[in-house]
Amino acid sequence: MKITRYLVPVLIIVISSGLLSLNCCGQRPDLGIDDLNADLTELLQGTDVPAVAAAVIVKGKIKGAGAAGVRKAGDPTAVTLNDKFHIGSCTKSMTATLAAILVEEKRLDWDTKVSDVFKDIEIHPEAQDVTLLQLLSHNAGCPRIVGGSQLWNGFVQSTDPGKVQRYDLARAKLAMKPEFPPGTGYAYSNTGFVVAGAMMELTEGKPWEDLLKEKVFEPLGMSTAGFGAPPSSLEGPPDQPWGHAPAPVPPTPRGDNPAAIGPAGTVHCSILDWARYAQFHLGIDRKRLLKKARSLTMLHTVQNPKGSYGLGWQISNHPNAGLVLSHGGTNGKWQSKIWIAPDKKFAIVVACNSGSGKAAALCNDVINRFGTKYGILPEKKAP
Repeated sequence: MKITRYLVPVLIIVISSGLLSLNCCGQRPDLGIDDLNADLTELLQGTDVPAVAAAVIVKGKIKGAGAAGVRKAGDPTAVTLNDKFHIGSCTKSMTATLAAILVEEKRLDWDTKVSDVFKDIEIHPEAQDVTLLQLLSHNAGCPRIVGGSQLWNGFVQSTDPGKVQRYDLARAKLAMKPEFPPGTGYAYSNTGFVVAGAMMELTEGKPWEDLLKEKVFEPLGMSTAGFGAPPSSLEGPPDQPWGHAPAPVPPTPRGDNPAAIGPAGTVHCSILDWARYAQFHLGIDRKRLLKKARSLTMLHTVQNPKGSYGLGWQISNHPNAGLVLSHGGTNGKWQSKIWIAPDKKFAIVVACNSGSGKAAALCNDVINRFGTKYGILPEKKAP
């Protein structure tokens, strides 16, 4: 009896941490889905990437998930499915999704101009008519942030809330001449998404972070989602993954880009919560966020005639998968990628706690492996 009494709590801990071993069918008994750990461990070998996590959605349902490697180089603490990974610019589709929600609520319109919202700042004459749609499709010509600039360095040092930083950034960039006449070109711009986020903040009177939590994360049950480097203990064994560049980067505010750039790329979450977000973009439980199917279609349609960008998504057509929505993300310390084939109700999300080129390549290798394994991609063909 004494042995049983002590074993039960141990089993509970093992199950809740996602460390339960495979059963004979290669599934996770705790989740009832395929365990991808063996594949991820194999792909991780020889990459110098500390850890990788991934989830696969097949026919609209989470079919498999796994996490392999360690939270921090030099420490043996293993990652788990509950761990949080930074997804960088994959945040952009979340910001665009938030915009679609506000458009449905008639708080904004896709054609809302910056001059309609920013009433008390100087806007360059050629930027007056820049719209929300143009900002979210990289079609606004919004001057891009250059690392090392005085403005950027100020944000790095700033302790101001993100909302204040974003307003200051919008004021500085909207005073500048656009890089090209709005609506006529394509230039991938973090700044454009920041200005769009600031438009939402001014309209709603709430920080972008609060709006995203209230209108996206909470309805989808994304309880692990947050902002910046995933919080973790700085001493002793880490309780969340650390980013690496290439050495471990402490998860302090400086472990990520400034809060100013939030709408362009500061979200973190667990791989399973990110998979739930991918399910939404497959149309699963769409009405949790959007009442109208055409709102989702709007996000998934090329909006920039000079490029292949929708609203927060790179858009392409694959000979096997059909329409593909994808995006990569990195802040130099993490790498991530989301790959969705709506026509097949198939998706893969993958993230690494390293900003290296090898981590970026590993993300692609994971997509190839599971796209092939689950019959969406042909053997040895890149997505």
